[in-house]
Amino acid sequence: MLYLHDVWVNFIDGNTKGYDIPEFHEWRKTDTVELLDQAPLIYVESEFYDFVLNGEFSLPKELLSAINGKAYKRKNGDRIKIPYAAVITDGVRVLVFDTAGAEYPVKKSKLIPRQYQLVLEMIEGTGVTKLEVPEVKEYVWDSVAGLITDIEDIHMIGLTRREREMKQILMVSLGHLSYSENITEVRYWYTELFPGSVIDIITEDWSIDKMVLDMHDHLSEGWDEQHIDFGTKLTRYTKIRENDWKELHAARVTKVDRTTNR
Repeated sequence: MLYLHDVWVNFIDGNTKGYDIPEFHEWRKTDTVELLDQAPLIYVESEFYDFVLNGEFSLPKELLSAINGKAYKRKNGDRIKIPYAAVITDGVRVLVFDTAGAEYPVKKSKLIPRQYQLVLEMIEGTGVTKLEVPEVKEYVWDSVAGLITDIEDIHMIGLTRREREMKQILMVSLGHLSYSENITEVRYWYTELFPGSVIDIITEDWSIDKMVLDMHDHLSEGWDEQHIDFGTKLTRYTKIRENDWKELHAARVTKVDRTTNR
C-alpha cells in the first residue's frame, strides 16, 4: 500500500457536495489547517471518487478494512492512530477523507499543490483499486425548500468559495420564504426580483410555490450584482444567516481568501 506523509489538510465537516470543499488557493487564514503524519493512498476509479466526494454514504467494507488504523496524526508530540482516513485519487483529482470513527466520510479536504503533484507521481505505473460503488437511492424532496437548498454542482461552476457560500445562504433564505402563508409577502419579493411583473402574477393567480420556484430558477444561474443586491435585502428580512452574509459580503472588499502557496 502507498502512503503519503506530512499531509496538510483543511477538513470541512458534514458537507455532502464537492463544491463545499475548497481548493488550496481558497483556504483562509481563519480555517483550521491540520497535519496528518501519515495517510494511505488509494488509486480509485472516477465513479468511486465522485461517490466519496459528493456524499456521506457508507464506504465499502473492503476499503474500511484496508485502511483501518493506517493513518496517523500528531498531537502534543504523540502519534495518534486514526480509525479510517485515506487519500484517494482518480489520477486527476485528489481528496483526503476521515470518517471520524464512523463508516462514511465525515471530513474531507483537498491538498496543497506540492502534495497533489506528489500523489500523481506516486501512482504512476500502479493499477487502479476497483471498488464497487454502493447503490444509493436518489433522494426525492417533499418540500420546495428542500429542492431549492439542494444546489446542483453545475450551478456552482466558476464561482469562488465566497460566492458559493453566499449562494447557499441566498437559497436557504429563499427556501424559508416558501413556508410563508402570506402571498402578498411573496409577491413583494417576486416583484423586487422581477420589477413590473405584479400584474402577471396577480392576474394569473400564481401560487407561493410557483413564485418561489421561478425565483429559484432565475437565481440558480451564475452570480452577479443582482444576486448580491437581492440576497442582501432578503437575508436582512428573513434573518437567515444574516451575519454570515454580511461577513462574506464584506470579504468581497477585503479579500480575505488566501492566495499564496504554502
